[in-house]
Amino acid sequence: MKNSKHAETIKEDIRSLRSVLEHYGEMIVYNSKDKLYELMTSEHSLTIGEAFVLLILLYHSRSLNKEECEQIEAKIMEMYSLQEQQKLKRFFCSYNSLSIVSKRKVT
Repeated sequence: MKNSKHAETIKEDIRSLRSVLEHYGEMIVYNSKDKLYELMTSEHSLTIGEAFVLLILLYHSRSLNKEECEQIEAKIMEMYSLQEQQKLKRFFCSYNSLSIVSKRKVT
């Protein structure tokens, strides 16, 4: 019975890890041939630096309205941990403030 509890704890831990790693474009998969779990990473996920660049381009896009920009921004933000989301938000709050100030100086 003790081993059964231990196995269930491990399964629950793996489920939790899978849930967290999904936000980073990574997965934990069971390799039945080798009887082990493996971490599979996605080469298509964006680094936080790439997200910064993409969001800057998005904010300066004239082809999208505000609502469309906000929808895309939300999807990009979901890819990161809460701590990284806060960093992105802080940067862009200060970036938008500087952008507004520089636009006022030009006009």
